[in-house]
Amino acid sequence: IHLEKWPEPLSCDYDKRGDVLVNIIASIRRYKSEQGIALNEALDKIYIVTKDPKLREYFEKTKIDILGVTRAKELEVLDKIDVETTVTEIKPIFKKAGPKFKDKLPKIVDSLKNSSREELLNFYRNGEIKLNIDGKDMTIEKEYFEFSVCTRSKGGKLLKEVTTGEEVKVYII
Repeated sequence: IHLEKWPEPLSCDYDKRGDVLVNIIASIRRYKSEQGIALNEALDKIYIVTKDPKLREYFEKTKIDILGVTRAKELEVLDKIDVETTVTEIKPIFKKAGPKFKDKLPKIVDSLKNSSREELLNFYRNGEIKLNIDGKDMTIEKEYFEFSVCTRSKGGKLLKEVTTGEEVKVYII
């Protein structure tokens, strides 16, 4: 027989922050693997960018752990970063785009090639673009295309974005 009430659960903030941290580390390790970089090879610098002050505080407190696990020489935790992102190439994923768009696919590709840098960047970021193909307005979804993207810091250094979440972005030099 219990004489006391069950205890109330503690705040789950730490669990959420821990999950975000695990995802960041997994993304960095996946990046190293995809690039053929040994896990024990050092990275020059990692930027973790989030507007959430609690997450920034948490990342600052766990900085030594992040540096150790990722083998990075430096880590900066920021609320914003000045970067310039450019879509350098868009290719259709023929397995998906061919059956979906059929004979309109070449016209869609030509229309995308003639789109401005800003339109292509908005397509990449927002997940869709509106095009006029043969006099008909069409909404084209991002899932049918593969994007090559270049991100540079305002200082001109090439950055690799390894996570794109709503809460946190991670860039590697």
